[in-house]
Amino acid sequence: MSQPCSCSSGAVLGFGAFAAAVVSVSAAVLLGFFLQASGRTAAGIVLTTAVLAGGWALWPQSRPESDSVQPIERVVLIGVDGLSWNVLNPLLAEGRLPNIERLIAEGAAGPLRATLPIRSPIIWTSIATGRRARGHSIRHFTSRSPETGETLPISVGDRTAAALWDICSLSERTVGVVNWLGVWPAENVRGTFASNRLGFRGLPGRVYPPDRLAELEPLTSNSVELITVDASRVALHILKTDRPNLVMVYFSDLDYLQHRYWTDFEPMKKDLLTRLLYPEETQTERTEGRDPIAAELARGDRFVSAVLDQSDAGTAVVLVSDHGFGAARGHRSFRTDTLLNRLHWRFTGPQEQEMDWTRTLVYDASPDLIPRGLPRRFALNERPAGPFGPGGAGSSPARFWVEAEARLASLKTSSGRPVMTKTRRTRNPGSGKEELLVWLDLGLPPEDSVEFADGRVSIKELLGIRRNTGMHRLDGVIIAWGPAIMPGWRIVDTSVLDVTPTVIRWLGLPAAREMQGRSLEGILSPTYRRALPRHARVPTYGGPRGAESRRPERSEADEKMLEKLRSLGYIR
Repeated sequence: MSQPCSCSSGAVLGFGAFAAAVVSVSAAVLLGFFLQASGRTAAGIVLTTAVLAGGWALWPQSRPESDSVQPIERVVLIGVDGLSWNVLNPLLAEGRLPNIERLIAEGAAGPLRATLPIRSPIIWTSIATGRRARGHSIRHFTSRSPETGETLPISVGDRTAAALWDICSLSERTVGVVNWLGVWPAENVRGTFASNRLGFRGLPGRVYPPDRLAELEPLTSNSVELITVDASRVALHILKTDRPNLVMVYFSDLDYLQHRYWTDFEPMKKDLLTRLLYPEETQTERTEGRDPIAAELARGDRFVSAVLDQSDAGTAVVLVSDHGFGAARGHRSFRTDTLLNRLHWRFTGPQEQEMDWTRTLVYDASPDLIPRGLPRRFALNERPAGPFGPGGAGSSPARFWVEAEARLASLKTSSGRPVMTKTRRTRNPGSGKEELLVWLDLGLPPEDSVEFADGRVSIKELLGIRRNTGMHRLDGVIIAWGPAIMPGWRIVDTSVLDVTPTVIRWLGLPAAREMQGRSLEGILSPTYRRALPRHARVPTYGGPRGAESRRPERSEADEKMLEKLRSLGYIR
């Protein structure tokens, strides 16, 4: 544990007090000569005496030692997915978030720059490890099982870098981790770990140590992932009962609400970009999403209030987000799974969402989220070795693509409009294989339909069209409050990679050389900063601890989580 910072007043005043005394004495002498030359002897004596007394008062020799500075003994790290200043500021101005306002007024705050690509699993893992994706190995919401090739939500076994809870556990600091994104099953830590699946009844591995399950499970509803209210209850319970050195809690709900209800958030209707992109939404008030974003932030503000109530003099609170939010410029996104299935180019296995690579001819090789005007990239699952098994178009891919282009060009809606606006063959710059670029008409009426051999399909279903009115932006939020943090300080030029080095530095631990970020010591008072022990960076903290760093077996919860990710357009 870091030791209290103690400095004498001489160390604090030091050269400044000495210089002030010298200047005062010199000024007094000169002033005295001037006044005496002017014949104002009495006034000269009085003024000279006053100036000398003031300068002498600054002399530190008779001052007692100052009180010791309270060390940071506990850090509460609150992660809010998608929180941004353009949402916070209007609510703060209206006085609707008094506790977050207190954190800002009494602490330091500013923007927190995300890394690219702006994917939450990557960034939240970077926040917890201080490393970029290439250092921690998390690159998406899902990964493929090396044994079966099936898609699964990311788990502990996918991460290769030590996280904050590993570092603290190795260094004899206690932790309480609640709901952190992508961390499943619960990890073996010095303290308590409640995974994001704590509320999913009957699933093993939800809590570490296992004997705390009966204590924590009643605080949650029966849901596949912890919602804000559940995560708040569990985190506050652990903070109150365990008093660990580090508490980490993650809230995901705000991100989902902003994707869906961005134009329903009243302050956003004043935003020029939102009004230009969504004139029809901003002219009327839709009751379905009436102020859900503000309501979610109000819940977060109440959580902050409860944390402050439980904070002692040695507690620091750090509130961060992985990215910001703004109006989605291409708000109709799409998927092509149904199209490929109906053309009998793509086949699924026993699990409906899993591809049968032994029969699949064509798969969509595009990124999951692409801007509206860019094409989809169709690739062949060529024999004899497709991505995960044999399949494809035999030995004549060129002939297949000629026929495929003709087939796609013939697709028309019931009203006679082509489904494709353009197709073009190209070569993949990496593999050199021929692929097909496909531009779909996203302006087709969702209620229109296309006739296939096995039935009629609506455009909405065929292209998986959804309307997300909010989308990610680079700049998120960081707010820090606690002992020795300078009130009202403006944080600038700060990255998500700086969070881990900052937290472990405040807890008296050295950063690792493999961490790309830096410790935010500039927001600490000079007295406290000087008294912090100096550490050379250690080479590494290694990887996740213990046997819990394994890939779990598939469960019913996986499919529910995958479906939520599909609904947001994060995966196909």
